[in-house]
Amino acid sequence: FTSSVLIAYARAAYRLASEGQSGCKTVFDIAPAYLSAKSGEELRKHML
Repeated sequence: FTSSVLIAYARAAYRLASEGQSGCKTVFDIAPAYLSAKSGEELRKHML
């Protein structure tokens, strides 16, 4: 479980950096879409 969470937040940090965002973020500042390996389109397709 712990490694999955770390990987998800590393993925989110990479995505945020690629968008030009930097600085300190808390767990609550990261949108769930950044944590998922799926694209936004895939998430909307399966979640809605």
